[in-house]
Amino acid sequence: MTSPYLNYIDVDRDKAKLYNVDITNIFNTLDAIFGTYYVNYFEYWNDLWWVILQSDYNNRNNPQLLNTLYIKNNQGQMIPLGSLAKIEFKNGPEVVTRFNDYLASQIIVNPKPGYTTGDVMTVINDAVKKNLAKGYHVKWFGPAYQEANIGDSSIIALVLGIVMVFLILASLYELWKLPLAIPLS
Repeated sequence: MTSPYLNYIDVDRDKAKLYNVDITNIFNTLDAIFGTYYVNYFEYWNDLWWVILQSDYNNRNNPQLLNTLYIKNNQGQMIPLGSLAKIEFKNGPEVVTRFNDYLASQIIVNPKPGYTTGDVMTVINDAVKKNLAKGYHVKWFGPAYQEANIGDSSIIALVLGIVMVFLILASLYELWKLPLAIPLS
């Protein structure tokens, strides 16, 4: 069954608690069957290979197959996943943003007049540390990545440029005092 809408699976947490099923196990099972679930990685032929669980396309293209899945509860009994979750069709994002193979959120900011992009980056870093869990990180790309890596090195480049101009002029005029007036001006 193909649909232009996204499949939204609503897990009933009260039923999961009643049947002693761990919520994490439910989402890991859903992730492994209907999505991709990262297990680990190994090195082979001097290359890094990822081990990712994913069900065959015919077993994941129909969301109604949720009723055929079972999950273990804390007592070891098998519970049908369809009794703990229901499927809804909703509109959703057309594009899922990824960065370095991880799910990501893209933030686009136009700073107000009087604020620099460095100020905005500092505010975003502080907000992430205060409001999000420990596993979340901010990684910059594009011009913001360059700005974050450069930091205060532009001041060092300016000072080295002035010294270079002074040394070139000193060798040109064969004097120390005359070239000193040019960078000072």
